[in-house]
Amino acid sequence: MIDVCVTTYNGKEQLKKFLDTLYSDYEPGVFTLYISDNGSKDGTAEYVASIEAPSLGAKFMNHNIGYAGACNKM
Repeated sequence: MIDVCVTTYNGKEQLKKFLDTLYSDYEPGVFTLYISDNGSKDGTAEYVASIEAPSLGAKFMNHNIGYAGACNKM
């Protein structure tokens, strides 16, 4: 089992590309994905909330608390 932790801030398009690659390269159940959105204003949080995938955990911050702070929330 692989844990994949991603922190993002206004990275919707990059996140989409990453997730397309991740989900096409690995079978379901091989990894657990954790996404921490740092108060994005570009629709990233809405995009993450719309993802229907097994083994996905998401945290949404009200504002940018920095990389370390967002990682610690996962």
